[in-house]
Amino acid sequence: MARALNLRQVEVFKAVMEIGTVSGAAELLNVSQPAASKLLMQLEGDNGLSLFDRRKGRLIPTTQGLYLYEEVERIFAGVKQVESAIDYIKREDRARLIIGVPPGLAGSFMRCVVKRFLDRCPNVYCQIQSRRSRWLVEHVGTRQIDIAVSPTPIENGSFVVDHFAALPLVCIMPQGHRLADRDVIRPEDLATEQFIAFDLDSHTGQKVDSLFREHGVHANVVVTTDSVNSVTELVAGGIGVSLVYPLFCNAMDTRIVSRPFRPSVALDQYLMHASDARNLPLIRTFCEEVRHECARILGTASD
Repeated sequence: MARALNLRQVEVFKAVMEIGTVSGAAELLNVSQPAASKLLMQLEGDNGLSLFDRRKGRLIPTTQGLYLYEEVERIFAGVKQVESAIDYIKREDRARLIIGVPPGLAGSFMRCVVKRFLDRCPNVYCQIQSRRSRWLVEHVGTRQIDIAVSPTPIENGSFVVDHFAALPLVCIMPQGHRLADRDVIRPEDLATEQFIAFDLDSHTGQKVDSLFREHGVHANVVVTTDSVNSVTELVAGGIGVSLVYPLFCNAMDTRIVSRPFRPSVALDQYLMHASDARNLPLIRTFCEEVRHECARILGTASD
């Protein structure tokens, strides 16, 4: 009577297909090479298959071997999906908070907020989703995220909308830049500077572009980007100066210099969540930490 197919045979076959040698497969699976060879031969013999051609010590997959590997791959992909489902179920047993933030706040600002939040709520699983404000408004409205930080408020009476900051623009420049001696930077001061700009589809890009046009300043834009990290890295590298909001660059104070910018061009920021959200205590704690970190940074920026 033929032996029933067993998982170890299939694992050896899969490993040989992916590594190319029985010895490599044996090492991967932590079995001896003779044991791996025996399992592979049993898989072939018991099922009447010829999975490999043996040529000068090398194993070349046959057509049967390739067909079987496709099926094995599907099976193992299914196993991975089950493992992911198990992990998700375990996480569902824990408190969970899905957070939506614009890309500019997803870096050091959110790192500081989440650290303090998890210090207070250590058993919470956080998921951070970084998207444009239009996406954030849509997904907080459909409750796909629990709490959103956005410059655009949701217009829905079933949601709590809290205006927590009006962020002022600051001018950032590399250490030692000639404008660093000034207490305040004005639009005309930037007319002759190489400028790092945000894309015009961003709130910051639109506000800065309008400001320059209103003051008749033709900025010498040398780089345009949609990434806050790119802006701050380019400025720190001495390529140019830029106008940003202080929450975007609070971790760069040792590599760049920031100065107040006038006239003040504020960017409003809102916290938004459903009024009947399932995890309101967590949301309120998270909002407290957002306000705390914002006040800390803006206090530093105004010194």
